[in-house]
Amino acid sequence: MMYSMFVKPRMLHVFFILILSYSLISCAHVVSEEMRAKADTGLSPEKIFKNPDSFAGKTVILGGVIISAK
Repeated sequence: MMYSMFVKPRMLHVFFILILSYSLISCAHVVSEEMRAKADTGLSPEKIFKNPDSFAGKTVILGGVIISAK
């Protein structure tokens, strides 16, 4: 009987800690603020693909939507 009284609150604490940890991790930026500040935001993939050599050594951040995966 005493064992069952301690299991439920302990499980709730573990569950709460897991949810809190997941929430904090999921809110973190993937790219650091320093790298975002260094990145050239005025570039588009089209500009880079037209003349890739002119952007050598520059920091850019590209993103998109994954349409499908195999």
